[in-house]
Amino acid sequence: MVIGRQVLEHIKDPVSFLRSIRRILRRDGLVALEVPDVQLWMRYGVIGTFFPEHLSYFSRLSLKNLVTSIGFDIVSMRQRHTDIFLVARKSENIEKQTILFDPEELQRISTLLTGYPGKIQRMKTELSALIHQEKNNGKSIVVYGAGVHTTGLFSLLQLGEKEIDHVIDDNKAVWGKYIPGFNKAIGSPALLEELDHKYLVIVSGFSYQEEILHQLEKVRSNQLEVVILYPKIHLI
Repeated sequence: MVIGRQVLEHIKDPVSFLRSIRRILRRDGLVALEVPDVQLWMRYGVIGTFFPEHLSYFSRLSLKNLVTSIGFDIVSMRQRHTDIFLVARKSENIEKQTILFDPEELQRISTLLTGYPGKIQRMKTELSALIHQEKNNGKSIVVYGAGVHTTGLFSLLQLGEKEIDHVIDDNKAVWGKYIPGFNKAIGSPALLEELDHKYLVIVSGFSYQEEILHQLEKVRSNQLEVVILYPKIHLI
């Protein structure tokens, strides 16, 4: 069995990549793939839906077409929160499969793509106003999440030390390192229990939003307020 989680979208030639996997698999061998669901990400207007490290974008239908056209039979395909998770078995039938075409899906994707810039602009406007308001109310602003989403967020809103007081992440490997263009080191979530004044935590991430919220439930502080960004900006 070959497992590729969050890999296929980074591959320059996914067709050759999957063919090479098929060659090394035993008869009836399995491949498991997980990729971002581009339709879902566009629907929510997620920052970082499109960025240079992703060379391909997949819907459920396009992923199915790719895998079956190379000589795999679909075993299962389901939604895993923000991603598509597919398991396929090596087929002995290597005849070219029929590519499925759905005009309605193509129209849905076209509509989502057209509306995506407007969703990003609304987020920029609403979140900038919220940060300005909360800073004027004397609150510190803490961003939870130090991944590519935060890099995109800081770039989109042109955020710096004037607006953001701290960036934290539960990944110890990034503690003491920096978000590009932000001159304060990434810290531990333990910081939240050390702050002695009111603060707003921005949950920066789409795939990890629920996980971060779960971590914040453990914080023992009556100074804490939290804002999520998806499916829309919302104070909780």
